[in-house]
Amino acid sequence: MWTSKLLLHSVIVFSIQVVVSVLDISRDAPQGLEFKITISKGTVCSRLQCYVNTLPEDARSILAIKIYDVTDGNVLLASLSGASLDAGEPATSPPMKLELAVTQRSNCDRGSFKCQLNYVKSDGEIDVEVVFIKADSSSGDPMKGWTLAFRGTATINKSVHYAYTNKQARDLSVEPGCKQVTSALPCTNHYRNDQVLDNWANINEVAFIVYKNNIEVRRVVFDGKGTTNLNWFSRDRIKTSSWTDLKTESANYFSIAGLLHKHFSGVNRWSRRFFMNHVLSLCTGDSGWFVAIDIETRAGCPWETYPAFPVFKYSRGDRYTNWSNGDFDVADVIAVFVR
Repeated sequence: MWTSKLLLHSVIVFSIQVVVSVLDISRDAPQGLEFKITISKGTVCSRLQCYVNTLPEDARSILAIKIYDVTDGNVLLASLSGASLDAGEPATSPPMKLELAVTQRSNCDRGSFKCQLNYVKSDGEIDVEVVFIKADSSSGDPMKGWTLAFRGTATINKSVHYAYTNKQARDLSVEPGCKQVTSALPCTNHYRNDQVLDNWANINEVAFIVYKNNIEVRRVVFDGKGTTNLNWFSRDRIKTSSWTDLKTESANYFSIAGLLHKHFSGVNRWSRRFFMNHVLSLCTGDSGWFVAIDIETRAGCPWETYPAFPVFKYSRGDRYTNWSNGDFDVADVIAVFVR
């Protein structure tokens, strides 16, 4: 999917040929550091090595690493146990690896999965780190066969919604790094592929992907048949999602246009684009899955006040989160791919 090694908060690293697919397996390994599940029949179309090589600064020991299928739910496929919470149990420290292999090619191509690290913090509390991953069995490139239609870049003080809905300015110098999504090359602009967005036709699927530190952290794939370059972003068209409740929980906003509030003078006060939101409740109760805070907020909610925009705010967990005090993070890049 990606190149050989990936890092999430210096915690979970993947070494991937192709991401693992659905297996009818759920078991704990004995106390130990390495565990393999091997398929003896059929041709293996994917393998996944999920391992921990460093712990967070506040971590004391590893409880477990786990792999889940989140294609149509949240199904535990395999887990590797670390230390228990019993007094006197020796701490489990990195490295710690869990490997799966699978033969069902349709799931190698279409499955969505996550690797989860459960660890004990120094104060005794249990915490979790998660990475979501998506398969592409044809090569090490997860987006082979897809075309980049749009890339939005965080905190450059240029509207991501305007960039998506208007042609790329001819005199705008878009760096090569802006036309990639997992590159270390510099990028100070949004990138709009006018050829795709202005000639939207014969689209089968659209992928909306969120990236942080050059790593894909969330993905939603939509049915693109019969859509326009705006209405594909709809709950009714979701095929797969990293958030397991995105199709089942209620949503008061779910659109690219999102929510724009203007003062009577005509000045924008707040702008929430690519808005996947569950509920609005006096700011402190506001909750959802993703929002692009697209202008400098004026008299909006405290949770959307940042020094630069756009801000790509997303729920880190399996479900929606509270925008004020929930399990959220901010991403560096959003991307729209089509095929």
